[in-house]
Amino acid sequence: MDVNVNKLEVLSGIIKRLSKIKCGNQDLDSILSAFICGGVVQIKPDGLQWFYNGTVYPYTTSIDTAMLLIPDGWTYMFKWSSEINMACVVLYKDGQERVWVDSATLPLGICLAALHAWELHIKDE
Repeated sequence: MDVNVNKLEVLSGIIKRLSKIKCGNQDLDSILSAFICGGVVQIKPDGLQWFYNGTVYPYTTSIDTAMLLIPDGWTYMFKWSSEINMACVVLYKDGQERVWVDSATLPLGICLAALHAWELHIKDE
């Protein structure tokens, strides 16, 4: 199996799960930490399964930690809309808008946008 295809499947599974939450989530922090830091994340019929014994980073609750997920070479804009009570995250590559995400919190929006950027990066390889 092509490694990039597997990565895309796992990213898609993480994005689906991340898209459904409205606040920080320790399980997703564990999944993201495993995926980023060399643990094992797999797609199973009943959902995501992960194995990881390292430090779990607070990606879904910390802006600074979530920003570590943004791929090198991408720039960003964050905005909070008090009118609709949503965070907006826009990522740019080579000066062009490539990813736009609305989310309940800024860390979740950054995580989602960064994972979508990684999807694009892997597809371009």
